[in-house]
Amino acid sequence: MNTRSLTGWLLIGGPILTFVVVGVLYTQLIGDQETAASSVKEMMAKPELARLLIGIGSLVFVSMLLGLTLFARTLRGDDKPGGGYADVATIIFAGVSALAIAATGLSGGALEASKLSETIAVNIEAVSQALFGALWFFMGVGFLLIGTAMILQKRLHVALAGFYIAFGAFVIIGSLYDLNLADTVGLVVWIGMTVAVAATGLLHLKEE
Repeated sequence: MNTRSLTGWLLIGGPILTFVVVGVLYTQLIGDQETAASSVKEMMAKPELARLLIGIGSLVFVSMLLGLTLFARTLRGDDKPGGGYADVATIIFAGVSALAIAATGLSGGALEASKLSETIAVNIEAVSQALFGALWFFMGVGFLLIGTAMILQKRLHVALAGFYIAFGAFVIIGSLYDLNLADTVGLVVWIGMTVAVAATGLLHLKEE
């Protein structure tokens, strides 16, 4: 499998499986992780299943981020409009991938720590959730930069690039300000992101 094929399939499989594993299975079978304390209690109720879903969820989520990292690399180049934006996006998504690995790893660590002390487990889970806050902010910046580079290079489809910019701006604003949006709004945005990233992978595979 060459790099373009790998990038395409990571972009297709990563977001779809993330939505299924994290958005559907984990939420329905374990809980919605509203707070660090409730998250730990939910994991403690079904530790084996929680451990399995955390591991799979981490793998597929990081796969999506690595796909975006590789896709951003294809937009780089001093001879390409917006190549500088793509350079920065590549670095950001590589860093976000590392943050995701750390954050999900801490959730797994919180589950293990709960065997000894629920209080320690909650503190570890709180750090994990704090890392996810930083992750979403920089993920928004990355989407904004990729979308801008795509528009400048007329890459793939302008509507897709426009969504990347809009999604990136929404995530950045939502990370800085409490928008008090209904859960259904967040779900719709997540589904939109899933479709957009998967469509990017599909179109990337079809590129000449």
